[in-house]
Amino acid sequence: INAEYMGDRRAGMPPVEQSHTVVQGDGRVFIVSSLAGRQGFHVVTVDPLTGQLLFNGYPGRDVFPTRDEALDHLHTILDGPVTFQRTYVALLGYVRHGGQGHLL
Repeated sequence: INAEYMGDRRAGMPPVEQSHTVVQGDGRVFIVSSLAGRQGFHVVTVDPLTGQLLFNGYPGRDVFPTRDEALDHLHTILDGPVTFQRTYVALLGYVRHGGQGHLL
């Protein structure tokens, strides 16, 4: 995992306010998250079969300096239009139940 993109203040990106954007399209779900005091935006993929949250920490793949860059990346990898996109100030948690995941 590249510490430069994972919140190391030496990376030159200012910390951002916490927020989470849920994006859904072509049967896939992603969560674009920024955490208070951390740098960059993390794209978490929700596995469509298990509901497991997937994140590797690769710059340009699931870590981006801005929300717009993260969302632009998602729009390019989706095979169809975005069917749902909403931003939340906070997420209380995530629960897997069978093959589904539920955001709280």
